[in-house]
Amino acid sequence: MKFKRVASAFALTLGLISGTAQGQGLLSIGRNADDFEQEDIPLTWTVSGYLGWDSNINSIDIAEEESLYLQAGIGTQWSGGSRTTRYTLGASASVLYYFDDVTVNDDENVFYSARLQGSVIHRASRRLTLSDSFYITYEYEPNQQIGATVSRRTDQYFYLYNNAALSYAWTRRFSTVANWAVSGIIYDGDDIEDRWTNILGLQARYLWTRATTLVGEYRFAITDYENGVADYTSHYVLAGVDHQFSRVTTGSIRAGVEFRDYDTYGSESFPYVEASLVQQLNEGFALRWAARYGLEDSELGAYQRRESFRMGVTAQYEFSPRMVGTAGLTYVHSELEDARFVGVDDGDEDFFGINLGLSYLLYSNVRMEGGYSFGTLDSNVDGGIDRDFDRHRLWLGVSATF
Repeated sequence: MKFKRVASAFALTLGLISGTAQGQGLLSIGRNADDFEQEDIPLTWTVSGYLGWDSNINSIDIAEEESLYLQAGIGTQWSGGSRTTRYTLGASASVLYYFDDVTVNDDENVFYSARLQGSVIHRASRRLTLSDSFYITYEYEPNQQIGATVSRRTDQYFYLYNNAALSYAWTRRFSTVANWAVSGIIYDGDDIEDRWTNILGLQARYLWTRATTLVGEYRFAITDYENGVADYTSHYVLAGVDHQFSRVTTGSIRAGVEFRDYDTYGSESFPYVEASLVQQLNEGFALRWAARYGLEDSELGAYQRRESFRMGVTAQYEFSPRMVGTAGLTYVHSELEDARFVGVDDGDEDFFGINLGLSYLLYSNVRMEGGYSFGTLDSNVDGGIDRDFDRHRLWLGVSATF
């Protein structure tokens, strides 16, 4: 498989989000790829099987337990289109079996996941472009790149994100982008963090130079919790720049303020910043960095307010025509304040995670794959339970593509 197709699949895995909206976390910041420059990928199926080891299946220090596990999965990907319309589609499903029970999930040892994601972009005319991107998943592992889940494994959850956008070029230099994004997260068990968010956004874009675009942006967000206690609305006023540093390096930044109005807790304003950098250094190396600072949903029901700095890096490198490596790094610093209960103090916590993977093409369609991941949470918040944990995972297996 040529690296360009591998890179296309890599971009598809990241979600191919066009435009920006807060609900998708780091994946929505900036732009991962230009849909009209990707190679076509015929309908491709992949089946895989892995044997792994998990050092802390409960994701908690006071009940730390290790276990071997087996995982089997199936996935498909497809991209193509014409000069005016491009589409991408990816889907996957897997089942994971632990040899020991995960006690924090009522002694369960079988977990399921399914994911559907893709995008379509249509150039209706030289001035008008329509697009839609979606990401739907049902899984059991926290996803720090999404930035909506809790840091520790709890229940399996359903997460949905969809972003529809309309871009119109009024002149050669001036254009506008209007978008509507909806996101939601629902846990299997009763959870006070179940919620839905709708975001309406409008960008005004001015091409200042051939490489630099000035951007002004307004967003209006409504977040509704299932319990109705922490509902709020937000107004974002942002300014920023999109810049192409070179033929292979692009970056973006937005900075401004969020005005948040809680239904039951009053209102406040807080700085908001997001930035991204995308590099395709050569045919064998691609890298994406994204970061965000601002208010987030609390994750812990004992607190009303959470401010976070969230950063993620993903990279892929082709060592040879047969060997491809991937790497990812995530860091999140959060400060939780304004406790809803008497006697609960403010606190902060830090999450750091790293993922490494390597695949080797054994035959024309069979790959041997292995990887390692590490995650650690250092927390001093009052949650009624020790949230600190360290977790290592190793896996080795094979995959076949048809």
